[in-house]
Amino acid sequence: QNFDGVIADITRATGLAVRRTARQQQPSGTLGQNAANAQAATGYNWSGTLSGFLDLLARSNELYWRFDAKSHEVVFFREETRTFSVYLPTGEDQVSASISLAGAGGGTGGASGGSASATGAGAGASGGTSGNVSVSGNMTINPFESVLQGVRGFVLAEQGQSGTAASALATGGGKGGTPVVGVVGNPGLGMVTVTATPPTLERIANYIAYVNGRFARNVFVGVKIYRMSVTDEAVNGVSIRAALANAAGTRKVDFLPGGMPTPNAGTASQLTFKLSSGASTAEVMLQALRSLGDVTDIQSTSVVTANGQAAPFQVAEDVSYVESNKTTVVPNVGVSNEILTTTRTVGLTGNFVPRILDDNRIFLDYQLNISSLTLSEFKSGNSTVQNARIPRQALKNTAYLDDGETLVLFGYEQRRNVTDNASGILTLTQKGGNSRTLMVIVLDVYGDAKAAPMKEAGRV
Repeated sequence: QNFDGVIADITRATGLAVRRTARQQQPSGTLGQNAANAQAATGYNWSGTLSGFLDLLARSNELYWRFDAKSHEVVFFREETRTFSVYLPTGEDQVSASISLAGAGGGTGGASGGSASATGAGAGASGGTSGNVSVSGNMTINPFESVLQGVRGFVLAEQGQSGTAASALATGGGKGGTPVVGVVGNPGLGMVTVTATPPTLERIANYIAYVNGRFARNVFVGVKIYRMSVTDEAVNGVSIRAALANAAGTRKVDFLPGGMPTPNAGTASQLTFKLSSGASTAEVMLQALRSLGDVTDIQSTSVVTANGQAAPFQVAEDVSYVESNKTTVVPNVGVSNEILTTTRTVGLTGNFVPRILDDNRIFLDYQLNISSLTLSEFKSGNSTVQNARIPRQALKNTAYLDDGETLVLFGYEQRRNVTDNASGILTLTQKGGNSRTLMVIVLDVYGDAKAAPMKEAGRV
């Protein structure tokens, strides 16, 4: 007896309408080997519930069944279609930056930006007269397409494709490559529509629920840059840690230093800490720094971004100055003055890419570029022009932080009458001379205090 005949018998025996979906292929001509034992010459000898017989019939023909409450009928099917919402940004962000230093005879140099993912570095020198060092990298962030690749992988696995071919289809479909049958992404609506078997749809549902739970979260990053003037003895990592502990103690809050290791030689160039609930990190930090020197300048900004998303920012100022002043005597006309001005943009530029991990720690990929401008005047003949001095600090780094932890970076920005060679944004290892300006960068990082819902540590 063929499948359609069996479901017709069920309808006559129970009064329930039974059908199979139109998109399914005709099942095998008989019930199959497992169901054959239940078939009698003129009917069926089945002892059990109707749902049990429907289970047997579905398994024997590699189908599934459900009861449609709206139409009050039993439906047999092989695949069904579901639409899932993806709570992630659409579109593609390109993060590209570099840090470079080049010079000839030790006389010139430059630095710029940071990199989300650094690859490649080289250095060279010839006779001490030239050299260069550069680090650059690129990162592409497209959350919706990344989720779509995962969904394609589940469907391809069901279709029996694996290995390199499946990987190429999963990454190429929907972006000019071969599309994956049964998967349609709609970035404009933030939806993915999938046609597959119920077990595969269940795995996809768990996967998307996990991604939504983990990445549809906000991360706050606050940035403060302090410049302070210190004299005589240089400030090192131990004294900054002690100053923070003392400042927290006077305010009767707990100072909880992080577990960042200190190098065996020299001093640490960064530290992490947390304060007990209700304490102001900015107030404690400012009090600590004022106990070490005179705080001359404070820059601050903050960004809020979604988990895993790039957050570029800039706090800068355009400064114009007189680069040249040319006086020309024109016969039979008189004197002509030509003033050439130049505009430079200085300040704080950076980018953060925070990612909340499964254990609620935050992996912070950050790049900072800090610059300032100092003008000095000098005369050239009867003309007065200005010379611009632009100190720059470029930093690219990564760190693992607990939620609510503060990362402190410190180093020299400028020095005067210093005879030793220690300098740099992350260097604090030697004594200086009579006067120096110390730059301290403070990053406060906060994420949603939630754990991503996922069974068996991320297994789907």
